[in-house]
Amino acid sequence: MAFKSPNDIPDSTYAQYACFDVLRLATVRGAELAAFESSVNVLTSSALTGLQRLPVRLRRRAASHRVNRLPHRFHRHHHLSNLNENGSKFEGVKLKNKLKSRRYRRRKLRLMAFHERFTTNNDSIGQSHAQKPLWLPTHIWHAKRFHMITKWGWRLPYAPTSKLFKACHRASHNGCLVFDFSYLNCFQIYGPENLLVECLNGIFRLDYQVDSCLPELSKLKTPLWSCEQTGILYATNKRVHDISRPVLGPIRVLWGSLNSVKENFRHVWLWLHPSMSSSAWDLLQTHINEINSLNVTQSCSLQLNDITGYFCRLRLIGRQSHGLISDIIQMKNGDTIDENWTYWNNLSTSIREAACVPPGLVIPLSDCKDFRSNRPRLKIRNRNWSILPIKLNENNPLYRQQQPHRIESSENENGFVLPSGKQLSWLDIQKFCPSRCNSLDQLLSTQINQDTKENSIDIILVQNSTPSLARLSPETIGWDIILRRNFPQSKNEVLLRGSLLARDFLIACVYRGAEVGGQRDLHYWAGLGTRAGGRFDSFPETLWPDTLAGQQFSESVTQQKLSKLQ
Repeated sequence: MAFKSPNDIPDSTYAQYACFDVLRLATVRGAELAAFESSVNVLTSSALTGLQRLPVRLRRRAASHRVNRLPHRFHRHHHLSNLNENGSKFEGVKLKNKLKSRRYRRRKLRLMAFHERFTTNNDSIGQSHAQKPLWLPTHIWHAKRFHMITKWGWRLPYAPTSKLFKACHRASHNGCLVFDFSYLNCFQIYGPENLLVECLNGIFRLDYQVDSCLPELSKLKTPLWSCEQTGILYATNKRVHDISRPVLGPIRVLWGSLNSVKENFRHVWLWLHPSMSSSAWDLLQTHINEINSLNVTQSCSLQLNDITGYFCRLRLIGRQSHGLISDIIQMKNGDTIDENWTYWNNLSTSIREAACVPPGLVIPLSDCKDFRSNRPRLKIRNRNWSILPIKLNENNPLYRQQQPHRIESSENENGFVLPSGKQLSWLDIQKFCPSRCNSLDQLLSTQINQDTKENSIDIILVQNSTPSLARLSPETIGWDIILRRNFPQSKNEVLLRGSLLARDFLIACVYRGAEVGGQRDLHYWAGLGTRAGGRFDSFPETLWPDTLAGQQFSESVTQQKLSKLQ
């Protein structure tokens, strides 16, 4: 049959179908056409999921709910579109709306328990062995990603569940590795500077080979700068009972600023391990009482306080720790910059690693910007946060200043070439901050005053170097971050303030490519990873067999092994 053109169609037939519109018909019948298309190749009459639309020979007995396991043409059938108003897949069935989740229903109980865990004070820490163990400020973040253990009255992370042992080892040298040291005990001593010197000289000894690393000293042989010194705490049998050895363990002494409220009065904070806290507390109490008894005036006496739990401490080690911290910490109000912020901005841009600054350098920064404000949207991996050196011509006079500084050592004849550039001394630091005034005492205060802002984020940066670590493994030197955890208003009331700052800072580090380690990674790094250079952080498990805490730990390990054999 030959095809006839529209001109050959009779007028009666053409007039009958002239009003017919194909597009209008397809639009009206679009729903029916879509339903027909979706029902093609359906082998069962009650196919609801995408898996049921497959032929029987292609189905699996154990079906997965993951849509990427189905063919791509069935992805749009994975979630049924014809749901009724009540959310049911079957018509005529009315189901009651279910709450979001069990976690959402129990949020009030969870927040109350969260609050009780975080509001720690001296009484709860002293009774931690009889009650439930205390939590770190980053406990909830660690509990989801680490194997947790109970030690020294705290719930501590042991090792990550993702088995990142080699990644943590690489990050400690060439990247950034983060530890939570909030379980350390902190004792505060306040009084006249001459009595503080007398107290510390009787029980504290500086680590060897630290004379060249000390800042400018006063007439009483105390540092004029706010700095942290590492040493060993000594005891005698007359002062503390059950002490067979004079060495109690390592200790970090943080000196406060000289511009205190009273003239010639000063604060000193002692950071030590919880396994030696009870013996150290008895030693300090006995020694301070002896000094105060010889003093005539009661107003010029030493005061000892236990402020454990009021502050949290995070440790960052590795080459890239300095550049990573410089990217996280920013000032909240950029218009008004105080002297400490100017000091930090000039210092952070002048060096590339924390090993370039003198050991124990302290930089207090107040009113910081929220750590979540400048966090990357996605996690950054394999990024070098070290500031690259400026390439100069050899004829340029600044070329020699940019050359790596050689550190001569008695054990290393050839010397170690520091890859981060020139190492600054305390005289160079004085050029950045000539006045030496800072607000360290105000940031570490346990009392609210008028100058304290309610929503301010205050941090203290401490260079965490030790003489042995700087000599054997200087590339692992980094910064310690001290944050306020709890702020007590009175003796009977504790205000939960800043408890999430440590968690936010930890997440900010992770999003920038830092690794987080536990107790297993810490002791491996302090022992084998640094060739015993980090022996201050390996206490009491390794390298301290003659101390009381080291003997107790070895006895507990022996008992655990014997109990497994029985």
